[in-house]
Parts: sequence; C-alpha cells; structure tokens
Amino acid sequence: MKINTNSMKKVYEELFNTFCKKNHDYGSSFELSLDKHGLVAGVVRMEDKMNRLSTLVDSDTEAQIASESLVDTLMDLSNYAAMSACWLMGQDKETRDEYYVKNFNKLST
Repeated sequence: MKINTNSMKKVYEELFNTFCKKNHDYGSSFELSLDKHGLVAGVVRMEDKMNRLSTLVDSDTEAQIASESLVDTLMDLSNYAAMSACWLMGQDKETRDEYYVKNFNKLST
C-alpha cells in the first residue's frame, strides 16, 4: 500500500473503528487511568507497545503468542498517542502548561 491521502484516510478510519470497538468492550478504562495517574499512564501504555514492537521486529526473537501482529501493535500505539493527546487537550491550560514545563525541564537538564 502506498502512503498517500487515500491510504492514510483508510488507516485513520480503521484506527477510529478500533477505538470505538475497544471503548465499547473496555469502557473508558484508559481515560480513567489518565484521570487517576496523569499523562504518565499514557506513557506507560505506549512504552509497553514500544517494547512489544521491539520484540516483534527483532529477527532473533520468535513470538510465542502471535495474537498481536506488528500492524496491530503500531495501530494500538497510534491510538494510545491520540487518546493521550485528546485527554491532554481537554485539560485546562494550567495543567497542560504544567506538563510542558515539567517535561521541558527534564529534557534541558
């Protein structure tokens, strides 16, 4: 599949459909985690997906459980990032600024 406006639209539609199905099955558990623990909850979920991604692309490792493909992992990672961004945009300006300052200070030290 070539990367173009049509293929990206198809992927975004699939991401949205996956979000709807998972939100139906699991409820707002991810949002509740964000509300309880802050953005770190999203970072942890995305880190789990990144670790899974690293394992899947490591040619020396053969997956014992093939239930989640490379594409599934990437799609989940994308949805976790989008949900985290959506949650953060829904926070008041002071909370968003607090996350920015805290994380900017970590990067600059």
